[in-house]
Amino acid sequence: MKYIKNNKGVTLIEIILTITIFSLYFVSLFAFISYFITLSKDSDEKMEANNLAIDIIEKERLSDNKEDFSIMVDEFKVEVNIKEIPKDVINLNNLYQIVVKIKKDNILVHEIESIKIID
Repeated sequence: MKYIKNNKGVTLIEIILTITIFSLYFVSLFAFISYFITLSKDSDEKMEANNLAIDIIEKERLSDNKEDFSIMVDEFKVEVNIKEIPKDVINLNNLYQIVVKIKKDNILVHEIESIKIID
């Protein structure tokens, strides 16, 4: 069997295969990067909503407010529900549950609960 050496240059098929392999590599790399950028944005949004909810819970625990309310903070809609906990559940007077819901585009991003005692 005779082996023929051809060192005259690169064939068209070799160029097409090389471009195809590099294209697949870069497409998968860009998909990977865009996934982590989206994940990072979602994480930042949840962290911002969590900080906002904690801030509102702290302010509500210090106030004498017993009414539900809703406000807009930046792009978030904040709903605060305050309800009295019945005495048959726990034997304390004037104990209230605070529920803070943070929504963006009517989608719940974060929810946090706490309690407070109002004299």
